[in-house]
Amino acid sequence: METTLSKTEISQQVKEKLDQRHLTLRRCCDLFNKRFGEEIAAKRIKPITKDFVQRVKSNRFEVITPRVAKLCELLEINLLEASSQKNQFIQEMMLIEKVVKQRPELELQVKKLLVNIADIALQGIQQ
Repeated sequence: METTLSKTEISQQVKEKLDQRHLTLRRCCDLFNKRFGEEIAAKRIKPITKDFVQRVKSNRFEVITPRVAKLCELLEINLLEASSQKNQFIQEMMLIEKVVKQRPELELQVKKLLVNIADIALQGIQQ
């Protein structure tokens, strides 16, 4: 399945869309199974259950299957959309690189800052 979003980003967006639309897991399943009923009847995709939606919502799924893609379609999540956070991060890193090229004396300080940021991020993940 082609996507530019990570599993974590998909999970976050599924959770946000369900919350925005005030959809319960059951209601989401009902809408999905009704909308894609012909494909389900033709056995091109399986119907979804509350457990399936909960796994996607909580990032407990392994691969992006056609059912995950169809769930995203139902919730109007564009799997090919570049993550705004990723884009912002890339732009910021390019700006830092530009500054370091203009002022090479800052390179060591910038490296130390990035190492410290990475350490903080790792500590946050471990907690």
